[in-house]
Amino acid sequence: MVDVIKQLESNIIVPVVVFNNIEDAIPVAKALYDGGIYCIEVTYRSDIASQCIAMIRHEMPQMLVGAGTILNIEQLNQAIQADAHFIVTPGMNEKIIKEAQNKNIPIIPGISSASDCDKAIEYNITYVKFFPSEQLGGLSMIKALSGPYKTLKFMPTGGISFEHVSDYLKEKFIFAIGGSWLVKQDWLDNKNYSLIKEEARKTMIKALDLEFSHVMVNNANLNPSKKDKFTLFDIVGHSSSNDMVIFDGKTIIEHSTLASSKHNQSIVMITSRINYVHSHLLRVGVKIHTEFDFIYPTQLKRIIINNYLDQYDVHIMSK
Repeated sequence: MVDVIKQLESNIIVPVVVFNNIEDAIPVAKALYDGGIYCIEVTYRSDIASQCIAMIRHEMPQMLVGAGTILNIEQLNQAIQADAHFIVTPGMNEKIIKEAQNKNIPIIPGISSASDCDKAIEYNITYVKFFPSEQLGGLSMIKALSGPYKTLKFMPTGGISFEHVSDYLKEKFIFAIGGSWLVKQDWLDNKNYSLIKEEARKTMIKALDLEFSHVMVNNANLNPSKKDKFTLFDIVGHSSSNDMVIFDGKTIIEHSTLASSKHNQSIVMITSRINYVHSHLLRVGVKIHTEFDFIYPTQLKRIIINNYLDQYDVHIMSK
């Protein structure tokens, strides 16, 4: 159970999808996966939800598949039979919680008040869905609840759009974001799976929260032909530091003080979501090294990609 929830936490983005046509299930899952989103919540707002879950689990075992909008025990049992990885409910339905716990399937119940938080703690639940998030006050409401309920981690869902991603993910008490903006109904109606893939990619890049800090260059070994080829994550940035070389995604601007520098050639980036960056790089097959904080050995502090473009070491640091 813990492993599934940790996988969900490492995915951060949970697309919430209503399937009305079973033939959409695999193309949508593939579009999300190809765009860098490796999780999906199939809601029981249609009578083909179980079939879609079973198909995705069978055809795409690398995808984390949840069952959402579970309202009763019958739907819970159908989701379990379809081999869903986890269950999501809109509210604190105690019968469903007890049955899911008895059957050892992870459940993320919906909460909307302090009383719901009390009930979640009573059932030893740490991960909860805050629903409907934007309609209930969004991030400010979750911040208020997280004060007294410090053990809880929240997945806001409801009314969330691409523009909300950065604000929500800055907070440590947010473990994931659920939303339907990645798979819009008109895209499904028109079979525009390429738009789903592009939206997934945009969201993934935003969730990585990567910014350039600076680039250190050893001019003696600089290969000019590779100056403009660093496009990792399609992100550009800058540094105000006077003793470093600035990298803007296209050009390395050499600073005179580094003309005879002995520095290694390193691109330095920063992120507030280093664990998500780490899991994403592993999924896409990037060979990396990691360093951990000395006092807290499980806290990832830095990711190192050696010899990027045969010239740079990439250092990704936690903000």
